Amino acid sequence: RLMHYTPDQLEAINSIDHNLQIIACAGSGKTQVIAARIANILKEKASQDITPANIVAFTFTEKAAGELKDRIHRLCKETLGTDEGLAEMFVGTIHGYCLNLLQSPPLYQYLKYRVLTEIQQRLFIDRHSSQSGLTDVPLLAGGQHLKRWADSRLYQDILSILGEGDVDWSKVPLPVRDAYYKYLELIDSKRFLDYTMIIANAVANIQSHPALRDHIANQIKYLVVDEYQDVNPLQEALISEIQSLGANLCIVGDDDQTIYQWRGSDVSNILTFSHRYPVVHQIALNENFRSSVAIVESARRTVERNPERLTKKMISTEAQPFTNGEILALTFHSVSEEAEWIAGKVKSLYSTAYSDRPDADPRGLTYADFAVLIRARKDATPILQALKAADVPYVVGGMNGLFDTPEVQAMCEVFYYLGDFAPGNSGVPTTDGLRRTLASAGLGLTVAQIEKGIAFLTTRKPQISGRTDALLFLQRIYLDFLEQLGIREDAINTADGGRTGEVVYYNLGKFSQVITDYEQINSNSSPAQLYSGFASFLFFQAPGYYPEGWQDAGYARPDAVQIMTIHQAKGMQWPVVFVPCLRRN
Repeated sequence: RLMHYTPDQLEAINSIDHNLQIIACAGSGKTQVIAARIANILKEKASQDITPANIVAFTFTEKAAGELKDRIHRLCKETLGTDEGLAEMFVGTIHGYCLNLLQSPPLYQYLKYRVLTEIQQRLFIDRHSSQSGLTDVPLLAGGQHLKRWADSRLYQDILSILGEGDVDWSKVPLPVRDAYYKYLELIDSKRFLDYTMIIANAVANIQSHPALRDHIANQIKYLVVDEYQDVNPLQEALISEIQSLGANLCIVGDDDQTIYQWRGSDVSNILTFSHRYPVVHQIALNENFRSSVAIVESARRTVERNPERLTKKMISTEAQPFTNGEILALTFHSVSEEAEWIAGKVKSLYSTAYSDRPDADPRGLTYADFAVLIRARKDATPILQALKAADVPYVVGGMNGLFDTPEVQAMCEVFYYLGDFAPGNSGVPTTDGLRRTLASAGLGLTVAQIEKGIAFLTTRKPQISGRTDALLFLQRIYLDFLEQLGIREDAINTADGGRTGEVVYYNLGKFSQVITDYEQINSNSSPAQLYSGFASFLFFQAPGYYPEGWQDAGYARPDAVQIMTIHQAKGMQWPVVFVPCLRRN
């Protein structure tokens, strides 16, 4: 198999005795190279008692970790004849590793803590708006302070910058500093950890806990960090600590692909890496094995205008044939004209022949092979309307737009009914209103199914004010209600704007996640408070709580056109991509 690697890839695979910087351009086969290098370490260093437990690999996402694990397992079986012991190797996110560290010996101190997602953290801040320090933070003008519900997202950003950035504390206003420490005290008292605290607490313990330092020095002999261009100062502090305790460090990244500066990533980490770590060997993987020569040349000419770059030159291996017209740069007179063209192009290319690799048999393009990448969520509206009019199924990445779908609007109305909540000026929904909503939601329900669902709701609703058992948890009611309705994927009205049963199920599953987030933070409320509070949350806050860029953990990709922001699309690939709504400059 080694003959399939390029000389640069082989050099990276065999460089296992010094710190290594792999500068990997897009589509350069870096995951395969990382996996092959790890298999090579296990083969060459077995005589020095190096085992899988001595290797740690950090990836940017859980999805990337899954792909890397699969390759490592496959290569170890091929080159070593076994994948025994690989369960002892950590391959995952930095957050995942740090959480393991905090909950394992010799620390053990965070065993009973629960981790808050970004959404749950925001719900937590809003629920405890005074204790969390939110309402103590002054605005620059007018003598006002941050407000509950309205400014919790901004406060999250402040907490993240203070926790993860390279901060000069003397320049942070005293009320902001006090609010930050107030938040840390509150979240610790409630036995929660947020994403920043997981890493911050791990770094603090590594720096101050002798037994933990000994444990890491004895355990980690090789550390691999993927997507290194996106690490922030706090993550870099962790990497530096582990390396200083004796680990061989290999970082993989590309300064041209840094797109998370707004989240605190610092591109100077990768630009100055070879000056900050001892005996660094640099290797550039310049060949792109994914895209046609025209895609690669267009990307290279653009990115070479950046003033501060590592020296490299992406070149195409012509993995995809290119014919003139496969890259189009078009101008339209209006956003609606642009959107209609996209919908028409999807329909005309659907089921046409496409080969995933030069040696693969052609297959027909499916809707999931198309992506529309936008700058901001508001750009999507005309495109969604055009796709719906053309009967093309689509899903919107992240969860903005979830609350615009008829199936989720119907579920919101169910909870307005259960919580005795009047949305807007329309009054509390009645059972007759619910019947009409469920019938028109495109769920393919018969009259008998709807009646069974309504009967379930009318039985459960009176119990909410008087009981506290598990049958009345929001999630339990939701799942039991769906079961009573008996929704069938194949009965869903696919004629409604191209919405397939698969997409509707996907959205109903997303709504289940909304319930989980709310229930996690508000589980101590009485059922009556829980239902009225959740109904109010659905109407006033939820559509804005799931902003673009919110990542879901699911790996399933429904057979529908994927619409998402450029940031969400990082690391993904499709045969056909539209990048509409470009701005001048």
